[in-house]
Amino acid sequence: MDLGASVRFVSVQVPCHAEPPDLVIETLDRLALLDYPAFEVLVIDNNTTDERLWRPVEQHCDQLGPRFRFLHVEGITGAKAGALNWAARHIDERAELIAVVDADYHVDASWLRATVGFFDDPEIGFVQPPHAYRDWQHRRFGRMANWEYTMFFATSMVAMQEHDAGITVGTMSVVRRGALDTAGGWAEWCLTEDSELAIRIHGQGYRSIYLREPLGGGLIPDTFASYRNQRRRWTYGPVQELQAHWRQLRPRGLGGGVPYTTSQRVHHATHGLDVAFVGVRALAWPFAFAAAISMLVQHEHPSAPFALWVAATSLLVSGLAIRWLQFCRITGADLSGALGAVIAYQSLSHGIIVASLAAVLRRPIPWRRTDKSYAERRNFVTALATTRVEITMAVLFVAAAATIFAVHSRGIVTMIAIGLAMQAITYASAPAVALIAAADLPATR
Repeated sequence: MDLGASVRFVSVQVPCHAEPPDLVIETLDRLALLDYPAFEVLVIDNNTTDERLWRPVEQHCDQLGPRFRFLHVEGITGAKAGALNWAARHIDERAELIAVVDADYHVDASWLRATVGFFDDPEIGFVQPPHAYRDWQHRRFGRMANWEYTMFFATSMVAMQEHDAGITVGTMSVVRRGALDTAGGWAEWCLTEDSELAIRIHGQGYRSIYLREPLGGGLIPDTFASYRNQRRRWTYGPVQELQAHWRQLRPRGLGGGVPYTTSQRVHHATHGLDVAFVGVRALAWPFAFAAAISMLVQHEHPSAPFALWVAATSLLVSGLAIRWLQFCRITGADLSGALGAVIAYQSLSHGIIVASLAAVLRRPIPWRRTDKSYAERRNFVTALATTRVEITMAVLFVAAAATIFAVHSRGIVTMIAIGLAMQAITYASAPAVALIAAADLPATR
């Protein structure tokens, strides 16, 4: 996309908290190379109490010239959303567009030139390139996580764009300033303030654009604990969005808001419902185990028809095969990459379930920064300790399955035992991935 008839001034905002200065400086150096004539860069350092982290960044902004401004603030709430809202008073009055870049992101020089032209259409509220990653090829955990991430941006985001229901993803987003201001700014109450904003912007009648080609790359978390924590936030936030906006997303005949289209209602609602039901579905396992125990105690022996065995086996095998083929055909991963992505996704299961249930029950979880600094050193004991819950659950599922097999190894009860054993494998993938991630870290800090 070429520039439109007029060059729009862009305020590029880089929120950061307790980031290693070298990491942020590299990001700023990439922004300085942007092939675009009218922009500013606001570095918004919030609640970083250690001056050794933010002073070098402040000095580097001075060296980069007046286009770069460093803002340091302490005592604000709302995490990233709070920092962006606080910075609104410092935006250049010429700015028509607001762009957000994560502190670890290396943007392509063509980023603004490739996106700003879309805003010649007054109906466009935001433009979002895919969230992509860099420097993942040389780490085994990096390869697993990269292909796992890629699936969402190659499928769900594309489908949402086809129905004008795309979302912003927190970095590389370019938003019309008027749409952001009218929507009321960033939602400080939501753990996914980025995708939540898309609901309110679409609610104003704006359309959006999702690009399929990446225009930059960020870093993959350095540990499994950070990877899991990030996914917990991405699970909890969409449920918050649904809880806040479900009335507006109802069908118009049932009192839903306008001017959402039917497709927008479905996609925005599904974005939250999908992860909400993950936690609800997980509650089936305690009931299945209790049913198996009840049948054993009461000496009940319900048989399983051969057709049921065939159906259950086919569903299990085909589900795994389809997931594998999806990664191979859609993301372009090779067979080992696809297998790694499937294992990486399975390793997140417990974190997703916990976050889903917490969100459904409205139990708060803290907003935690995702560590991508690679400042940790290799420590396998610590890596396993972060997955002690998953290890415990894997042992319990194995014990339950083994007990059922030993006491009663036929019929419906056996099918339940096989299901419990499969859950044990799912939980065991978490410590396995944690060890793989730890092995990629340096031996010394």
